[in-house]
Amino acid sequence: MTRVRCVIRNDQRWLLAEYLGLSRLIQIILVAIMITLCGASCLYNEDEEPPPSPSSLGDGFFSVTNSTLTVHLGCYQLSSPNSQEISVGVKNIIRNPKFTDVGSLGDISLIELKTPVNYTAYILPVCLPTADVNFTMGLQCWVTGWGSIRSGVSLPSPQTLQEAQIPLIDIKTCDSLYHIQSDVSSSVPIILSDMICGGYQAGGTDSCQGDSGGPLVCSQGGQWFLAGLVSWGDGCGKVNRPGVYTRLTSFQNWIKQNAPGTEKNMVDVVFNVTVNRDAYLNLSSTATPISSKMWPIVLSAVLYVWML
Repeated sequence: MTRVRCVIRNDQRWLLAEYLGLSRLIQIILVAIMITLCGASCLYNEDEEPPPSPSSLGDGFFSVTNSTLTVHLGCYQLSSPNSQEISVGVKNIIRNPKFTDVGSLGDISLIELKTPVNYTAYILPVCLPTADVNFTMGLQCWVTGWGSIRSGVSLPSPQTLQEAQIPLIDIKTCDSLYHIQSDVSSSVPIILSDMICGGYQAGGTDSCQGDSGGPLVCSQGGQWFLAGLVSWGDGCGKVNRPGVYTRLTSFQNWIKQNAPGTEKNMVDVVFNVTVNRDAYLNLSSTATPISSKMWPIVLSAVLYVWML
């Protein structure tokens, strides 16, 4: 994540993260007692051929098996473990069959845990939107993660969870931005139908390498709804290159089919706020550090997976 570097909001209790090896981090999100969501662009099974991964577009691919992953919930500072953290094994990984490469359709996976998660004040699921929910252009939402603070610069110790507020950008507008100074013909879409974007035309505030799979969430009436998953982008915080996210509303049937337990956490919602559809044209917001007194609440649903 670039420009805005502050801790996850105290209301957000669902962020999970996969830590693959000593230096690779992929966030995932708790959506049911035994189910988490993440992007498909970072994981592939050991018996699969890894898709090609342009370094400027994604975090790369990792060979994984169920036995090589351990899920850790309740993390806040990755290099400073706390008493709220628990560990759970992985039973199954299901990658969406439409996914072929970074920037393709279907950048989403389900991870089934071996045992149910006991919800606590620090570990709770995020609400999933129903397929009909409209995430309006200009709606202010939040992206969170432990990724790089800018291209090539890792989050320094103690690796405190970060957040950034960004306006949503619709497919048509985002696709137009990505065609600026691009070799791709304007008749060939870059931003596809199951994607959504967030950020600013001027750049600055953005997700970054290491934030992949993390949540893009929007608030209504005290509840937080998962709008998207950090998917890909062209660098971090570049002009005309906002972050690209997997649009959750495009995958409700697939999620319900492969993880029936998630259906009770799917909620219809209307965002009753006044939005500025041109918010992406504004300058990026500035960093706002959060009080250290809030950190116990922030732990709520932070999870990472360690690859043995």
